[in-house]
Amino acid sequence: MQTQHDSVPVPGRVAKSLRAWAMASRPHTLTISINPVLVGCALAWAESGRIDIVLMLLCALGALLLQTGTNLDNDVSDSQRGTDRAGRLGLPRATALGLLTPRQVRIASRACFVLATAIGKCGSV
Repeated sequence: MQTQHDSVPVPGRVAKSLRAWAMASRPHTLTISINPVLVGCALAWAESGRIDIVLMLLCALGALLLQTGTNLDNDVSDSQRGTDRAGRLGLPRATALGLLTPRQVRIASRACFVLATAIGKCGSV
C-alpha cells in the first residue's frame, strides 16, 4: 500500500518540511530579537570603548532562539485555541494548516528555550 509520502520524492518532502518550519518560526520577526543586543553592544562601546565579540554572538544567538521558541509556541497555541482559523488576517500558520503537528512544534519550541538557557549560562560564566 502506498502512502501520500511515498509518491513525493525525498527532496520535495524535505523542501516542504523546511518551508513548514520556516512558516512556523516566522523568520520575518527575528530581527526584533537582535535589536536589544545591538543596543547593549552600543552601550558597552560607549562605556568601555570595546565589545566582546564572543559574548555579543552568544547574546544574539540566545535572543534568536528565544524569539524562535516564542514564535513556535505562539503558532501551536493559536492553533489549539482556534484563533488561526479560516478568514483570519495575516500570514498562514503551519500548525493550523496541518503542515506540522502540535507535538512537533511544542518540542521544537521547548528545545529553543533550553538551548537559549544553556547559551545564557555559558555567557554568564
